[in-house]
Amino acid sequence: MARNPERASSVAFLSEAAPLAWVTGAAGFIGRHLCLRLLQQGWRVLALDNLSAAHAPAGWAYLQRLAQQTSHLHLQQLDLLQKTALVQLPPPRVVFHLAARPGVRDAEDFAVYDRANVATTESLLAVGQHWPAVRVVFASSSSVYGEPLASGPVHENQPCAPRSVYGESKRLGETLIQQWSEATGYEGVCLRLFSVYGAAQRPDMAFRRWAEALRTHSPLVLHDPERMARDFTEVRDAVSGLYLAARYTMGEVPFACFNIGSGVQTALQRAYEQLHGAFVAQGIGAAAPAPVVREAHRAEVLYTWADLSCARAQLGYTPRYTLSTGLQDFAQAMVHYWAQGAFDHGLSSEY
Repeated sequence: MARNPERASSVAFLSEAAPLAWVTGAAGFIGRHLCLRLLQQGWRVLALDNLSAAHAPAGWAYLQRLAQQTSHLHLQQLDLLQKTALVQLPPPRVVFHLAARPGVRDAEDFAVYDRANVATTESLLAVGQHWPAVRVVFASSSSVYGEPLASGPVHENQPCAPRSVYGESKRLGETLIQQWSEATGYEGVCLRLFSVYGAAQRPDMAFRRWAEALRTHSPLVLHDPERMARDFTEVRDAVSGLYLAARYTMGEVPFACFNIGSGVQTALQRAYEQLHGAFVAQGIGAAAPAPVVREAHRAEVLYTWADLSCARAQLGYTPRYTLSTGLQDFAQAMVHYWAQGAFDHGLSSEY
């Protein structure tokens, strides 16, 4: 279907006072960082979350504290499958769609991911086609690529062949948004995020698990650390990518897709050494036992590495944080969390 200029959101909303953004999955790791960034930039934010994830209540509590400081943040506990409730909410200019069930290693049960990641996206888009003007910015994942075809950084034009059901659910989400954009003329931007880490990281994520093991002097597991490598993205860089995607001036094609990473590949062994050093500098983990080495999970790829040429040229995206600097900030945020029981530290600086 041809692009409908009356429905296309373009970037006209940027001239309006306090545009409204929806953030789905707002209580999550990246979601709470994004809500803060949007508020700092003068947006109104409707934070949406169904609070089904184990880590969500802590993120919701942070947003509730933040909402007490501004009238521009409103919280709504809601399942995205509840279309009747969605249509009653004020229409946004931009939807940042972060809500998803994560987990690359859950390799078999696609039905769970289909409901949590695919069906919710379908529901959101079905409601969104009735809004006056909207852009959807979708948090996709580097896991859509599967194993890279070459040894260098992966470009957005590489065919997608995910090895995990999580990656497959994200690939289907991208397809839904592209089809929706082409059919309605509304704008969709998919960002393939590469291994995001930082303050308020989920308890199940590697750096958080390693940090907890260092604190308790417990054995920690590294999977094939000499061979496996990742492009690690500091959460503030990931949020910058999301924000730039909302401001991006699109051309005649209402859909775009970009890699968001650091552009640097680091072996897991080296990443652990840097993390360990960051915590030792905080007085933690000096006497920790040596890591236990195991084989990589069958759903994991050997390495990830983002080609950022398109994101740099079109979005103006430039990562600011090296892994070393990011891990130092992460260590400080974890020490604050262990002392205070909250992740307020590390969520309010340097955007």
